[in-house]
Amino acid sequence: MLKDFAPAEALSDNQRRYMHAIRKNIITFCTGLAGTGKTFLALSEALRCMKQNPKIYSNGIVLIRPYIPSNTGERVGALPGDLQEKVGPYVEGIRDNLRKLLPQNNGRKCSSHKD
Repeated sequence: MLKDFAPAEALSDNQRRYMHAIRKNIITFCTGLAGTGKTFLALSEALRCMKQNPKIYSNGIVLIRPYIPSNTGERVGALPGDLQEKVGPYVEGIRDNLRKLLPQNNGRKCSSHKD
């Protein structure tokens, strides 16, 4: 899956600082405007680690997205639909970026953990 993977390159000083922080810290928090590459670069770095150390990362990676409350004050549990319909919009960005980073895989092995 990762044999042809090539990590993304930072396009700005802020992205370079972000990637450096990911490499040097166990946990990295990042906030910023939509479309600035936060998820894409985080996934790229995670895949780079998986490729360099497959035994260490054999169970996968964890990428956490923030919880966004609804404007109506409802909790996510109160939203209509099943779990996939509720969280799908939050993880779709991750899947889209994985498809860009791993085009040969086309996102086939992208899944959400279910308990």
